[in-house]
Amino acid sequence: MFASNFSSSAKQSLINLGKKVESSSAKVDGESDYQKAKRLQKAMTGPLDKFLYHCRQRKDYKQIEGIAYVWDDVFPQFASNMKHRTIICENYAFVLNYQQRFGDVIDNLFKKQLSVRTNGGESVNYKALMMSSQLAESILLACGHLKDTESAVRLLEIMRLKNVRITKVAYFHLLNTLLKDEENVNLGLVLQLCEEVVHDLNDTVPMSLLPTVIKVAAEHDELDRAMNVYNHPIDAPMDSFTEFRFEICLQCLCNHGYISAMMEIYNNVMKSSTATRGLKERLSKCLLLKCLKDRKTEHHEAVAEVALDILEIMEEHQIETNHHTVYPLIRTLLLGKYITTGDDLIAFFSKYSHVIELNSFSICEAVIACVFCKDVQLVDKLFVHALDNNIPIKYAALEKVVSFYYKLGMLGDLEKVADIIRALRLNKHIPLGIAVTEIGMASNIRLGRYEEVIHLFEDFSAMDGERKRILKRRIMLKSALKAYAALNRLDESNAIKVLLGNSYGNVLKRTSESADGVEDNGDDDEDFSDFFTESIDKKIDDRNP
Repeated sequence: MFASNFSSSAKQSLINLGKKVESSSAKVDGESDYQKAKRLQKAMTGPLDKFLYHCRQRKDYKQIEGIAYVWDDVFPQFASNMKHRTIICENYAFVLNYQQRFGDVIDNLFKKQLSVRTNGGESVNYKALMMSSQLAESILLACGHLKDTESAVRLLEIMRLKNVRITKVAYFHLLNTLLKDEENVNLGLVLQLCEEVVHDLNDTVPMSLLPTVIKVAAEHDELDRAMNVYNHPIDAPMDSFTEFRFEICLQCLCNHGYISAMMEIYNNVMKSSTATRGLKERLSKCLLLKCLKDRKTEHHEAVAEVALDILEIMEEHQIETNHHTVYPLIRTLLLGKYITTGDDLIAFFSKYSHVIELNSFSICEAVIACVFCKDVQLVDKLFVHALDNNIPIKYAALEKVVSFYYKLGMLGDLEKVADIIRALRLNKHIPLGIAVTEIGMASNIRLGRYEEVIHLFEDFSAMDGERKRILKRRIMLKSALKAYAALNRLDESNAIKVLLGNSYGNVLKRTSESADGVEDNGDDDEDFSDFFTESIDKKIDDRNP
């Protein structure tokens, strides 16, 4: 049957098997040689199958391979029996796959069968081809390992022509082979095979391949057809590789904007009894953050709805979000008008307490989001809530708030700025940065609180020491000059004038550029748009709407 070295052990085993079959088979009086051969041929089928099965149980693979080579030599009278040949080839294919000789499986058991010489040429005699469901499974397994899509598709055609039953295992190996090359995949054939599994076998698409099918379909705009065969039983097994494929699939759906399908699959994964807690946490955090990255104005409402749906599931499973999500989440809900009052915001934190803890960090992130949305009421509410509950406010958030209040320009807002900065100045554990000091000085100048201006200026100068950053802040120097002059502290006033003259020339008589690159007209209405160039938390200022 196969060109190989002769196996004396296998030959002797077959001779012994033949003698055993002949002795155990009841003889018929007066039968011809032909009838005897037919009787023995039929009697050989069962013992041969059992013998090869026991060889597999003993892992005597050399014996099985040897039998495949010498069968025709030992029993030439049985050479035309397709059933015997099929049994031998099924076991031989198993041995080759077990030994990872996948190329030999395809060459010896499939390709060599395809070509039959007739009339000097080559043609395929499908009727003479030996094929069974079990043998096809082994060949398709080998095709999958070698990524031999061409042989797998050819074998599928032959199975259909010979009406060989395609099992779920065969479908699995077919799909696995076709999906190996995602860039050149025959998506139509893949979806057709999935539909056959669902409708003909009344089964589900193999869970390990399902996310890849959905992903490839989404990339080729065939998601609707793929979702028709989507089914995720709650107890379907999921190993680490399957979990990874689901992560890639859901990220792909999110990137392509298939939010409805993404939420359906995500919800089923979260309900799965076999998915790990780690997968559920990673998916929840990743998808929530990905959705919030969409900052288009026309998408605010849709993004907010998806985010709230994900939050509901996360709250149900008590999954805490990562800290990068708080700011974009609050900002999205504010822009989508899902949060309009301070009570709404506090109620939001209470509702999703297992997802977002109302602590110092989340309060600060919410404050910055409210500043971005220019919602004074919410900023005030958060400050009151933080003070009432002894929640500390981080310095970077305070920077944002004082700048926000200052730019509002109203008298009450300036008083808030002055009071906040005075409280910070009196707290010796919090050194004021140059940006907050500058805002505080400008606010107190407008309020006529010149002594407070001097306190801020002198405290910062003492803290700054040899760095002498105030020499680069013309607005700060001019505020100090005005305060000293108003308090008749002429020596300090003259010293400031000298500093200004040396650093900027006659700045009191001409329009010029400030140290921050902001045009200064010499009046008191300085532009503080560049206050955050020296913020403690640089990342806060990198956020863009």
